[in-house]
Amino acid sequence: MKCLLVIIATQMLALNLWAGESDDQVVKVLKSSTEKTSITVSEDTFVFNINGYGCQWPGIKILNIVAEPDLNHNKPFAHFGSDANYMAIGIKDPAHQFCHTFGDAQTVFGKEFVTNTELPITITRVLDLRNGKRLSNEGHMKSVKLIHETINIGINGRIVESTSEIILNNK
Repeated sequence: MKCLLVIIATQMLALNLWAGESDDQVVKVLKSSTEKTSITVSEDTFVFNINGYGCQWPGIKILNIVAEPDLNHNKPFAHFGSDANYMAIGIKDPAHQFCHTFGDAQTVFGKEFVTNTELPITITRVLDLRNGKRLSNEGHMKSVKLIHETINIGINGRIVESTSEIILNNK
């Protein structure tokens, strides 16, 4: 029962944080880049469920030196498959599309997504200064100023996305 409560609390916190991101106001873009490169698919590149929720949230595992994050994207209780050298990045806006299916790597990313295949990818990174609202330690929404980073990777017609942020101060 405790485990179920922890999973539900984690899901609700993630939903609240994501809802806050969608209402943010970008004050200034600090850094932005797009590059085309490739990824060689290995046995562990496909991540079945990056957040460990009841619904599958598939993604990919990619080297940090390829993604080049400025912030830490390996959040606690999320992004299963991440470690010191790799980021696990999930499908952008999964919208529960994988809740009733248990797709494998080819179902999610196409029949070309097989071990030892080199696939082209596009990486877009945006680091910006924002004003937004986030959940306080007391459980209330508070206005904050923050640095926010979004990394999108386009692979085989799909986009995977990771976001991270540092809250600078409370208003």
